[in-house]
Amino acid sequence: MSNRKNGESSWLVHVTVCMAGLWLGAVAAKILSYGQHVPEVTIDPIGARKPPALLVHEYPARVLRVLDGDTLEAYVDRGHDDYSVRMLRLLDIDTPETDQPGGSEATAFTKSWTTQASAAAPDWPLRIKSDRKDSFGRWLAVVTDTAGRNLKDDLAAAGHVKKEGQ
Repeated sequence: MSNRKNGESSWLVHVTVCMAGLWLGAVAAKILSYGQHVPEVTIDPIGARKPPALLVHEYPARVLRVLDGDTLEAYVDRGHDDYSVRMLRLLDIDTPETDQPGGSEATAFTKSWTTQASAAAPDWPLRIKSDRKDSFGRWLAVVTDTAGRNLKDDLAAAGHVKKEGQ
């Protein structure tokens, strides 16, 4: 009888140890994988990677000059008395270059849009959302005014998107 009790006891100990090992293995795997989850990233039409929404930083800004329909230079307030001049490239839109057909119209539209935004809120009329640069060192950005209007959306609605083959 004592042999059977010993057998039952060792079986129970064996099962308990196995279950504890599985649980500890799962906990260790969870700990080791902490911080390694990478959110899904998509590609926009011009080939830039779109970040997950949680990684985007937002800054107040003023336009210094418009280079073309989708590129501008801005004075950006990065917080804590950290101000800088940044070249911005609008994210998810490609307008014709100034010397291409429709380019001067796209540039004029962007100048008019930023002038109207500056008239409505002269101190910091724009909000820049960005978290990375393109291969030319420009911030890839979503540009909105203080009323929430999006420059990219307004450019597209006005028909200032680069056509195929341009």
